[in-house]
Amino acid sequence: LLGRIFLSDDVGFKRFLVIVLLSSVIYTLPAMYEVRMSPQINRMVYGFFPHSWVQHIRGGGFRPLVFLDHGLLLGIHFTCALIAGVILVRLEQGGRRLLYGFCAVWLFLALILSKTLGAFLIALTIIPIALLMPVRLQLMAAAGIALIMLSYPILRGSDMVPTEALTEMAAGIDERRAASLQYRFDNEDLLLGKANERPAFGWGWWTRARVYNEFGVDISVPDGAWIVTIGERGWVGYIGYFGFLTLPMVLLFLRRKRYEVGLVTAGLCMATAANLLDLLPNASLSPVLMLSAGALLGRLELVRETAQAPEASSSDADAPVALQPDGPVLGPDMELTRYSRFPVRKRTSDGRQRQESG
Repeated sequence: LLGRIFLSDDVGFKRFLVIVLLSSVIYTLPAMYEVRMSPQINRMVYGFFPHSWVQHIRGGGFRPLVFLDHGLLLGIHFTCALIAGVILVRLEQGGRRLLYGFCAVWLFLALILSKTLGAFLIALTIIPIALLMPVRLQLMAAAGIALIMLSYPILRGSDMVPTEALTEMAAGIDERRAASLQYRFDNEDLLLGKANERPAFGWGWWTRARVYNEFGVDISVPDGAWIVTIGERGWVGYIGYFGFLTLPMVLLFLRRKRYEVGLVTAGLCMATAANLLDLLPNASLSPVLMLSAGALLGRLELVRETAQAPEASSSDADAPVALQPDGPVLGPDMELTRYSRFPVRKRTSDGRQRQESG
């Protein structure tokens, strides 16, 4: 809701990308402390460690997490911030371009030191597209990722996902990572079989979607957000939930000329698509992802509402109310209130709509 209301135009998109980039650069400082000294900040401040300690020992060092639930969440957040930096480098000129370029390089180094292989591979896939491709191809890539995410349970259940090839690829990098990936795939097979028993609305909450042995022991470990959602909510809940995250990108690609989609909108789509890719192996749903998805949804609504806004009066019937870089054009009898993004009729002090004579 906040993204839809306050970040639904190009100005809001750019401000959002700048804040994500700069705040993430600041967040790398405690992250680099944990790379060297081990993940201790959450324990020192709050008195507990939020996840498994063993999962944060990687490559002869440590995987940082600072105040997040897991180091994987920090890695994908750095990836999205890095994509934001690349887009801002393309948008800006002069000193700001140098600043954003330095921030992007710094985040890339922080991502490497964070030892999060999945987020690093996503960054290597998305960054060349964000840095080199035109708007149309960026939107096409984001829409393609969105459609894959929306249809992934079907692809996974039909054995159209090359799980064996992915495991072999991971084994070429690290045997432990390959074993971890294969463990995820095995659990997804178990949970997907359980979800198919109630495909429409799922099993609901209270761990009913998990798999238990004959002794009542839970033998399944859900990792990806997609398998958790379809197990608990079924296809109805899955399409409703992930449709909100994915369909705005598809519609922006299909209507890019009508909506005059620019580089900043395409860049936000790419950052959102990167996070969506990480939802396949991990449950990396975050407030930042929700803000960006809501902002893209608001972009669709803003164009539609301004195009359908009522004209000011009969004498101004030919005056268009169109989306402009700094907002919609207001007629003589219209205004923007503090709590609305769209033109509304002016009202008198007693709350009734003012009637013009003549």
